[in-house]
Amino acid sequence: MVDDRNVRYVSDDDIFETLKQKLVVAREKHTGFAEGQYQALGFLGEEYGEVAKEITKGEEGWRERMCCELLDLMCVAVRMLRGEFDR
Repeated sequence: MVDDRNVRYVSDDDIFETLKQKLVVAREKHTGFAEGQYQALGFLGEEYGEVAKEITKGEEGWRERMCCELLDLMCVAVRMLRGEFDR
């Protein structure tokens, strides 16, 4: 599993390298991803909700957890872009 909780993203390369690693893990863990575009969209909404929750709760460590959730959101978006819900 990719530990991205304490990573500081100072460049796009940092972000995209972590995203690539998380995509590998996500594809291994969730091989089927989604049963159609609407379920995939639901997953995207769930991840958005997780980002919003971390921001609005404002608890200690929220920024690190927000970054983790943003990367999860990006993973779902990438999988949707690639049409992985059709497979």
